[in-house]
Amino acid sequence: LEFVGSVDVYKRQVLHRVASDGSIKGIARFCFDFAKENCDYLRIDTYKDNIPMQNTLAKNGFCRCGIINTDDGSPRIAYDWEA
Repeated sequence: LEFVGSVDVYKRQVLHRVASDGSIKGIARFCFDFAKENCDYLRIDTYKDNIPMQNTLAKNGFCRCGIINTDDGSPRIAYDWEA
């Protein structure tokens, strides 16, 4: 993994879950903008099959870092963002 940021572990934040039923556009952007206004470094991950989220992350300035494995061993694509 190659994370963009080298921010102190105590200053970075992780977005755990962003979800919508799709009926209202812009929910993810709203969440990301709020988080970006309140911290300088963010991490998030998603499933390889979640193409809409991967596209949303790219559109909102997140960089793909590589693959991580959760506690149960399932892989996720890791992203980060730095101010």
